[in-house]
Amino acid sequence: MRLPTKRPLADARGSVRLHAGARITEPQLRRSGCASSYGAVFGLLISLAIWAAAAGYAFAASPVDFGMAELNAAIATRDFAVKPRIVAELNTDPPETYRIEPYAGGGHITGGDLRGLMYGLLEAAEQIRTDGKLKAARGAPALALRGVRIDAESLVLWFDFRESAQSYFAEMARDRFNRLEVTFESSQSKPQPGDFQAVSQIAQTAAEYGVDLAIGFDAADASAIEDSLKICTSVRAVVLHTETIPDPSALLKILRSAGRRVVFEIPDRK
Repeated sequence: MRLPTKRPLADARGSVRLHAGARITEPQLRRSGCASSYGAVFGLLISLAIWAAAAGYAFAASPVDFGMAELNAAIATRDFAVKPRIVAELNTDPPETYRIEPYAGGGHITGGDLRGLMYGLLEAAEQIRTDGKLKAARGAPALALRGVRIDAESLVLWFDFRESAQSYFAEMARDRFNRLEVTFESSQSKPQPGDFQAVSQIAQTAAEYGVDLAIGFDAADASAIEDSLKICTSVRAVVLHTETIPDPSALLKILRSAGRRVVFEIPDRK
């Protein structure tokens, strides 16, 4: 399944130097997250995590970890007499942008943030696979938001046992998607705190591939919104798919109690 190409949940400041073949362990690159679905989905996700670990699937610790792994895999497919020396680091460019600057024996890859650096590494990996060498390149997103929307109940079908959740988010990263919206439909039962615990598990995995998780609601339920933000501490966006908006004072109270920046996306009023 191919998926199409927002600012990361956390930014690392300063220069982080990496070399192809090295695993990233710097604390500032660690990402945390939040995300999942209804009832039975939570148990499925736990089983999926155990199954994926037993099957030997690799788990990315950060978007840059994933990008570096992709570049290393691409280099491994080429019969280089001397392995290219790749230096990757953050710069002060805008978020999600990257630069590739080749030089004799390797290349310098920079990104405006963790996601941008990951995109630069992914582009470099594609160059190595296609041409066997790096070429100068710069990248910037045409759209700030590039996402996929799925209803919470369908997650049980989307994250099945044939492919791990990591595979889906890896594909989203390769195709430059940066958001997954999990929507709780009004036709389904009211979400419970346990459902948001499951959503939190998915968001943590999504963050490792540079994918933000947003929670959507078809019905304006202030208590459900408040629960979602309390439990899913990395969620920075709530999308309301309804013309009926909760009382503004209630939303302001929820925002204050969240203790972080949260964007409420509401339909345009006609």
